[in-house]
Amino acid sequence: MPTIKPILCILAGGRSSRFGSPKMSLSVAGVPIVSWLSRRVGAVCGERWLSVAPGVALPPGAGGFDRIVVDGVGYAGPLPAMARVLSCAPRGSCVVFAAGDMPLASDELVMRLMRALRIGRRTIGVMSRWTSGVDAGQVEPLPSI
Repeated sequence: MPTIKPILCILAGGRSSRFGSPKMSLSVAGVPIVSWLSRRVGAVCGERWLSVAPGVALPPGAGGFDRIVVDGVGYAGPLPAMARVLSCAPRGSCVVFAAGDMPLASDELVMRLMRALRIGRRTIGVMSRWTSGVDAGQVEPLPSI
């Protein structure tokens, strides 16, 4: 039985209000941040989707994605955007969610999350938890599957 690769969805719908300028306009090593992240975490994924807020211009690099999903709520945090993406995903598919402003996320982290998902056969989702530092024990909701 072939293994189905998960959909990678990068959430790029925030306002960047604390940052002071649109984060999704940034580049890393000359590459638009959403493209950079897609390369870093997308090797173990199939299709690449981008989730954006309604009425906002697409970020640089958006043309490299297979599908653009417009969040129906806009600026209400990642959960409504994630719910919208899941409603668009084919039944039975697996979706890897990554925040567009996490350029250090990696394929290794995604593979760890995927292994954790496979171990818990009845598990429907997986998130990370900080193991050390001031945030030790706290759940990190993104990336998640």
